Amino acid sequence: MELSRDQLAALAARAGEQLKEFRAHPGDRYTIGVTGGERLGVLVYRTPHAAQVASAALDMLRAELDLPLPQVRAADPDGAAAGVPALLVSDMPGEPLEQVAGRIPDQQLYSLGRRIGEVAYRIHRVACARYGALAGNDPLAADDERNYGLGRAATALAAAEESGVLDDEDGAIVREWFDAQLAASNARPALVAGGLAPASLLVRPSGSSWSLSGVTRWDGALGWSPAWEHTLFFEAAAETRFFSLRVGYGNAYDAATQRTYEQVRETALRPYRALLALERLVGLAQGSGEAARRRAVLMSLISPQAG
Repeated sequence: MELSRDQLAALAARAGEQLKEFRAHPGDRYTIGVTGGERLGVLVYRTPHAAQVASAALDMLRAELDLPLPQVRAADPDGAAAGVPALLVSDMPGEPLEQVAGRIPDQQLYSLGRRIGEVAYRIHRVACARYGALAGNDPLAADDERNYGLGRAATALAAAEESGVLDDEDGAIVREWFDAQLAASNARPALVAGGLAPASLLVRPSGSSWSLSGVTRWDGALGWSPAWEHTLFFEAAAETRFFSLRVGYGNAYDAATQRTYEQVRETALRPYRALLALERLVGLAQGSGEAARRRAVLMSLISPQAG
């Protein structure tokens, strides 16, 4: 989404600043310079709700000043100033990891993965009031994880069956599996960033190595289990070139917590991986190759042999 100079100036003015210069980045992100010499970031969103979720997540993390997370300087979730939903945040230098990974040796990717795992663990120490969306009216919001997970599975199943990407027989098998696998939990819902991915993690050179300098996407944040964060991260970093990154993430996270249900363990992640596979089926065309591939992934995850 391309913003004009006037739109960016209006957003800067919302924080009492005057725009001097700006630079566009991939992923609906801008860097602006203001007359006082400070540099700030602009994060642009497709909907007001997405901007509200991101603003709520970053507000919950505002005390974590030692983490490479943006601090909100001004929020314009309804687009009253800029004409589009946006947040003005502290400067986030660096480049998306996805773009520079080829220049980073495996050992340094491993170290970056460890840092991402440490940051994720700190984010998850922040508790949410409920399972579900951080803003707006979430019809699936719940006070316990089982009901929340079953609600999401039921919603995705209904859509998949209606479109024909899952037939009634498969739907019944999947429904029964989730009912058996999603257990009740006494844990409080954790703040889950929902946007830890090579495309949204900023890194920059630091001496002879690389450091994590920012996390740009927060519109997928919600209250849930750390296992959902792990699932999304491993899906986003599934390419072979990110193997060391994934290993570092898992090792650092597991070292940070003694709670086995939070750790990066296949048995703990399987229900979340299955739910992600089910939700990724929704909206795909019946009979398409992508629908067949994702259905195969889902059914393999819930097969007895997968256990």
